[in-house]
Amino acid sequence: METPLLVLQCLECHRESFKQSINGKIKDNNIIGGMTEDIKTMSEEGLVFKYVAKEKQKRAVHFINRQVFETPYWLLDSNILSRIDYGIMVNKVIEAQNQVLTSLLDTYSFVRMLDN
Repeated sequence: METPLLVLQCLECHRESFKQSINGKIKDNNIIGGMTEDIKTMSEEGLVFKYVAKEKQKRAVHFINRQVFETPYWLLDSNILSRIDYGIMVNKVIEAQNQVLTSLLDTYSFVRMLDN
């Protein structure tokens, strides 16, 4: 009986790690719909705020599509889940995908994507 619980804990741990990793890549790096700030003194020339390069944003969107929105079927293996899951793992994957989508469609990020 301990083995299925251990596998479930491992899957749950991986799901949390996956979610934190993806959310971190979106928000912390502020790549998609992001801007950089280069604080300057009055005597320094140049822009203080710049949009993240479009190519970098495109690579980030491609990464997110591949790593988040392509459902991780290996995580939903029915042979394993039928022994350890009580029907919530699919919902947890969908929840992680929804959180990423919500983060991407944050009002300020979305407006910056449109402006850029």
